[in-house]
Amino acid sequence: MNDKKEIAREYYKALYSAKYKEAIATHLSDTYIEHQIGVGFSKQGLANYMRQHLAENPAHELIIHREIAQDDLVFFHADEKLAGGEMIARGELFRFQGDKIVEHWSAGQEHPKKTVSGRSLTDGAGVDYSSNTGRQHAQLTADSYYKTFVELRTDLILFTTTERYYQHNPRTADGSQAFFKGVSLFKKLRFLGIKLHLDIKKTIAEGDFVVTMSNIGSKPILPNSIVFDLFRVQVDGKKDEHWDVTETIKPKEAITKVF
Repeated sequence: MNDKKEIAREYYKALYSAKYKEAIATHLSDTYIEHQIGVGFSKQGLANYMRQHLAENPAHELIIHREIAQDDLVFFHADEKLAGGEMIARGELFRFQGDKIVEHWSAGQEHPKKTVSGRSLTDGAGVDYSSNTGRQHAQLTADSYYKTFVELRTDLILFTTTERYYQHNPRTADGSQAFFKGVSLFKKLRFLGIKLHLDIKKTIAEGDFVVTMSNIGSKPILPNSIVFDLFRVQVDGKKDEHWDVTETIKPKEAITKVF
């Protein structure tokens, strides 16, 4: 049993409930650092946000789909159902010292009505905790992600993704060929002077999953954003499934606070 997961789960569920004040007082350290966009980057800002958020969405529902933990970090891949049925995919990363949460990063993305692959932002395989392929191939996964999108190494796709490569990004089809076409488009844009910026801030892994948290952007196509990428990795190190949760960072000055 992972005690940090238990604590993070208890806190997260209580935070999005009438017990949010108690959750903040009980589980967050005195030196807690908040990075979530829209909550004032502070404990008090978080409390103010939750009060308003819960008033606007009294009958909301929170569903945690995947939990990935390593060392002092715990990541949740979740859905929040708001008033009126709107669904928000969420990526939540917590850093612990002892049994207290000392830092939190977050991204939220509205579920689109349709996706290219027909998959949602959060459905698909769960974590196989009997596997160790995530930690075994974490560095390879992060490196290939960076080299494919920044160095535009399309040659790596054949060796680092499966042919079927299940895709949950709403704008991308399944399969390594579709992935190849997408990266090839960035190659064409490079000739127009449009480059993708990708700075991987954290990588964690558990079971057959690898999760990265990054600062990503490509003017004018993709605004500066925080993104959590989840990869399900096979024994041979190939990525077989991919999810992401992306949220735009604005104003620009907030970048250092978001990370």
